[in-house]
Amino acid sequence: MATSPSAQAQVETAEAVPFQFGTAVRVCAGSTRTPGAFSLTWVDVQSDEEAEEVRLSAAAVAAELAGEPGFISWMGLEIGRRLYTITAWESSDAVGAVRRNRTHQAVMRRFFAGNLGAAASTGVWRADHLNALWMRCPACTTMIDRARAGDGCPCGEPLPEAPESW
Repeated sequence: MATSPSAQAQVETAEAVPFQFGTAVRVCAGSTRTPGAFSLTWVDVQSDEEAEEVRLSAAAVAAELAGEPGFISWMGLEIGRRLYTITAWESSDAVGAVRRNRTHQAVMRRFFAGNLGAAASTGVWRADHLNALWMRCPACTTMIDRARAGDGCPCGEPLPEAPESW
């Protein structure tokens, strides 16, 4: 049976293509606030078992942080042997919740005193500027800056609620 050219896929080795693919998960507190800072982490793991330990620990920390003031959202991403977290915060001051979190403290002790992870990096990045939240009016299909529009479109129709941020 012949296949059409549009249905064919070309497979290339990892050395030929600089892309890696993975999976992701997100936790959101329902906030529509604009992030003022992002905490970023990556950990290179040494085994599938270690990856599972990091996944479960990171998810537990994220679930606990979701109730903290200033928390907006958390994303966990996994690409190959590297696991990432990206957490959006209202301000860089709010990031202190991570350091006070007992589950996070236990994971950090395991990282530094045990044998968890092959390499890691963390940091906090302050938002330099974020562009407007653009929303499409369902009535006239005009794309509108949600903050400037308030609750209504210039066409007179109300806008839907703003989506969760990040």
